[in-house]
Amino acid sequence: MRQGASDCHDDAMDNSGPQFAQCREIRYCIYMVMRWTSGISLTRYVLLVTCTVSLGASAQGPVRQANTAKGNVSEQAVFSQARDRWIKRSKYRRLLAAVYRENGGGPIFFQYGQPTAAARTLYFAVKSLDEHAVDRSPYWLGYGEDNYQWKEKKKRPRRKRRRPPQPLELVSVAEPLKVAEFDVRLAHALTQYVVDFRVLHKAHPRYQQRKLESVLQRAETDILGHISRLLSVDHMRLESLWPQTSAYTVLLAARSKYRKLRQKEKAKELHLPKLNWRRWRRAYRKKKLPKKLVTELQHRLAIEGFYLGEPHGRYDHETENAVRRARRAHNLLEDGGVDYYFSIRANKSVRYRLDAINVSLQRLRESTRLRRGLSHYIRINIPAFELEVVEQGRVTRRHRVIVGNNKLDFNRHDWKQGYLNRTPLLETQVKQVIVNPRWRPPPRILDEEFEGQEKVIVEPGPKNPLGYVKFTLERTNAVFMHDTNKRAKFQKTVRAYSHGCIRVHEALDLAEYITTRYSDTDASVFSEARQSKQTRTFTLSTELPLFVEYQTVDEASSGELRFFPDVYRYDRAWVRGAAPINQARYGGGRLRPSNVPSIPRDDYKRLKAAGGKAPTEWPISAVTPEEADGKVSVE
Repeated sequence: MRQGASDCHDDAMDNSGPQFAQCREIRYCIYMVMRWTSGISLTRYVLLVTCTVSLGASAQGPVRQANTAKGNVSEQAVFSQARDRWIKRSKYRRLLAAVYRENGGGPIFFQYGQPTAAARTLYFAVKSLDEHAVDRSPYWLGYGEDNYQWKEKKKRPRRKRRRPPQPLELVSVAEPLKVAEFDVRLAHALTQYVVDFRVLHKAHPRYQQRKLESVLQRAETDILGHISRLLSVDHMRLESLWPQTSAYTVLLAARSKYRKLRQKEKAKELHLPKLNWRRWRRAYRKKKLPKKLVTELQHRLAIEGFYLGEPHGRYDHETENAVRRARRAHNLLEDGGVDYYFSIRANKSVRYRLDAINVSLQRLRESTRLRRGLSHYIRINIPAFELEVVEQGRVTRRHRVIVGNNKLDFNRHDWKQGYLNRTPLLETQVKQVIVNPRWRPPPRILDEEFEGQEKVIVEPGPKNPLGYVKFTLERTNAVFMHDTNKRAKFQKTVRAYSHGCIRVHEALDLAEYITTRYSDTDASVFSEARQSKQTRTFTLSTELPLFVEYQTVDEASSGELRFFPDVYRYDRAWVRGAAPINQARYGGGRLRPSNVPSIPRDDYKRLKAAGGKAPTEWPISAVTPEEADGKVSVE
């Protein structure tokens, strides 16, 4: 009232201003209250006070509005300064600055101190990221380890202290500093969500060594596009960033199931009996299955959901069907019973299964074909040894394939050793289909199979290792798909026998299907080329992407879960937190085959600089052809 009266007094002194009449009424009311307080009734007293307060409020209205406007300006300045300080602490400072600049610089997830619907959606989505096997510690919401980059003075260099994380709670806040902190933390979480589901490649052997700064710089436009699209709608749908495939939903359900089993196993409430294939083999020979052996089998199958009844020790029709389902889930032939291969795969621990599901979920999030949303492509899954042709989002053809083996090998021409025959994970396109191709063996194959001959050309025919058709790919470093003249190995369940190329079962049928659909070729023209012995090349006129992936847990055509062997041990390397190593220098201690000599690094550099092929012996005991040519000098 004092401030209102003084303001009214200032306006009344010059008899100008819009509040002159109202100030006079206020002074009159105050005068009447002071005069009649002693002898006035309660009703009149209440009326006079109400009148005085209402008139004072109406007189101070414009003054309060001016003060509020000044307060808003100061609050915006405080918010901007606090926002910039928090942005500098984030590893996504450049992206966050662009996001706030696009949204006008104000709060994104708070309005009038209240969290918006987008803030609540993001908060609970990050809270449930553990279901996706995604680490929540980098999200700045107080989960796991602290990820703040605090700039505090180090009083004690020997002991590095970090401020503990404060869990963010979605509550209404009035202080601009708190609004800036919570808003930037949520913006950081949204950026991390987009990066995890659309940018990073954590489980891909080729991309694991890349630095985060270079990855973000390349994908900056895509990240900002995803964030602006999410913030442009009223109801933010983070599910649109997930892999749009039914396999992801199946793996999420499987993860939930095996997590519960893992918790029971930690609490020692679950016992998984081991299947002994030798005891089963003796029982099959005697044609008598012991009750204890069958009970262990039923109990083991019931834990993973293959056997639905109660263990009773009798090998009945229901138990036989459960074994068939389990063998089918492990990509084995159904009519094998409990043999060596089934016991090896069925005896895997719950932790092993859970780790395989986690890395498979990560690889689905990293899949380029799913991120790009393609509807036509060819997909090859190395652990499944299978090729799929996908059209309009449906699998139209399936073919068995043979992929590169996992044996240690060496290349004397490139001075390399290690797992050189592993089929690389590719993102390429089918370029040409060659019928009746010629085969020119690479130098490494010439040394192994043709006794070092310089030029060998194998003409088309039944003895050609490429078979009757070859599929050339774009930018694949001499890795391609082809037919084969040795087709008996397609009957095996584990088909890793090649030198890196991909052998396709019934490759001629696949070639005819591709050429008639993706090139300007009639079926009759391809049939003539197939029957002739001349080499014919068909170039595809329509793009047909091809992806070579590594999924050890995947969805089958029936919607069931499938477990495949970790043939290249990529899963084991990912669980250990190390990038898989496929090759090393020739003669080194890492990944060295038994028939490669150990060569010190200095001698390796000297020999390689001299030119020629790598030696098969060290130290060289006799004069080699390389020495005779003067290419290698021996001290």
